[in-house]
Amino acid sequence: GNTSTSKKAPYVQILAYTIAGYEVLFDALIGITKKRFFNEQLLIILASFAAIVLGETIEAVGIMILYNVGTLFEAGAVNNSLKALDALRKSIPEKVTILDENGVEISIKPAKVKVGSILVLKAGDKIAIDGVIIEGKTNLDTKTTTGESVYTVGEEGTEVLGGYIVVDGAIKVKTTKTYRDSAVSKIVDIVSTASDDKSKAEKFISTFAKYYTPVVVITAILLAFIPPFFYETYAEGFEIWLKRGVMMLCVSCPCALVVSVPLSYFCSVGYLAKNGVLVKTTERLSSLGKCTTFAFDKTGTLTTGEFEVTKIVSTKKFQGKVLEICAICEKNSNHPLAKSILKKYGKEITVNAENLVEIAGRGIACEINGDKVLCGNAKFLLENNVEFKSVEEIGVKIYLAVNGEYAGTVILNDVARDTAYGAIMELYDEGVTNTVLLTGDNKEYARVIRKQLNMRQSVSELLPENKVEEIERLMENGEKTVAFVGDGINDAPVLSRADVGIAMGGLGSDLAVESADVVIVDDDLSKVPFALKVAKRANNIAKQNIVASIAIKVLIMLLSIFGVTSSIWLAIVGDVGVLILAILNSLRSSLKIL
Repeated sequence: GNTSTSKKAPYVQILAYTIAGYEVLFDALIGITKKRFFNEQLLIILASFAAIVLGETIEAVGIMILYNVGTLFEAGAVNNSLKALDALRKSIPEKVTILDENGVEISIKPAKVKVGSILVLKAGDKIAIDGVIIEGKTNLDTKTTTGESVYTVGEEGTEVLGGYIVVDGAIKVKTTKTYRDSAVSKIVDIVSTASDDKSKAEKFISTFAKYYTPVVVITAILLAFIPPFFYETYAEGFEIWLKRGVMMLCVSCPCALVVSVPLSYFCSVGYLAKNGVLVKTTERLSSLGKCTTFAFDKTGTLTTGEFEVTKIVSTKKFQGKVLEICAICEKNSNHPLAKSILKKYGKEITVNAENLVEIAGRGIACEINGDKVLCGNAKFLLENNVEFKSVEEIGVKIYLAVNGEYAGTVILNDVARDTAYGAIMELYDEGVTNTVLLTGDNKEYARVIRKQLNMRQSVSELLPENKVEEIERLMENGEKTVAFVGDGINDAPVLSRADVGIAMGGLGSDLAVESADVVIVDDDLSKVPFALKVAKRANNIAKQNIVASIAIKVLIMLLSIFGVTSSIWLAIVGDVGVLILAILNSLRSSLKIL
């Protein structure tokens, strides 16, 4: 009975080998038909065939089984990193409800919705297209799009992005874009194509694998066939050195590098997308991790872009009346400064300005209760021969004159974002050595913001084209890699020119999505140092995988060449073990960074 069992054993092993290895054989053949003769599957096949020649059929089966375990691990890791993208795709409903020309609710595909259509949404519905709420009130879950976990209130006039979820209540949204141009569609496009343009580490691995595989195969063949000449009998030496050649083929498979390095970047891109930061390519992510200089646009990026009344100067005669008179003048103006003055005044205006004339670039001339009033900049008062002393305060100044007599000045300033100081401090913690403020404002105001935010440099009175020149100057000054952070609408040329262009809240602007390398979906400045932290971690993990994989493989190769060990199992476990460890290390890219 034992004899028949032992006779059957090789057949059982060959069957097991065929079942475990048919996919590997098939992939290797496909590679050969595509003229990729030296691929990782070829290394595995050569190693397993050599093991069979040596009579080590169980080891040959082991090679195939453990290789398949490694590829299953790889597939699981890639699928895990695609979850963020799947979540985004699922945030797009297949059908939406709109009102037709007769005001009747109809259900159609998002792609067919035209700009200006009215979307009807109730609790639990996903918003498919960007727009403005025109009716109703709700809490909005914006997590999928912006990464923000706290609900935001949506009411009449609130802008909403595709991907938001209506938590409660019912609303109507007037679309401002087509589905194709909406935020969630752009996010899916950016994340889907993020791995198209490879980072330097990935390019290195692709090139390395291309030359490495044939070198390993040739070395293993030479190792098996040349040293036996130095033995008493060639057969004796051949058996020893063929085993060492097999070990070399087993351990040298470059899977750990080919898989784990791109995976570390792709996991990071997915993790950032989940948190409202879109990175166009893994190459840009790698560059971001090397940035040591960050240049910032001021208005709308470091500051809110909304002006606030910071001081009121008045003559004795008009004490307590300056803001009220300015508010009456500005009552019907749509200018941002006018809105800020009205907000500061905060009372109902019952008096109307008569014979009102608005002069572009100067101000307003009108009559209030029979008094002739001028409300505007210094030039406006000088042109109307009003004598006054210029106010030395920093900010935008609105001068007021009543019946040809100077009454006072309202001073407004653009206010720094709440998160700006913290974001700059975090950048320094991450090893950033230089922060530069680039602005079109005057030198004094730029200096105030620079000091307030503890930035290293400020360059003021710049036109958009001057900002490009400043970025080029920073890049030439021996700075390693320069990132520019702007609001994405009027900063497109600078975003394109910098090593890494970061657009704040840029999904509203097609130009920002085209020009920037990184898009921060909301206006949260704290996501700039967060993105830098994730990018640096991705670079570190890629380096760790490269160094550790090569070091372990070289060590096992040397141990086998010098005859310290002849265990094919050590080589197999060394290869698959390194692959699994490298994949697990890469998956750290998608773990939470506090």
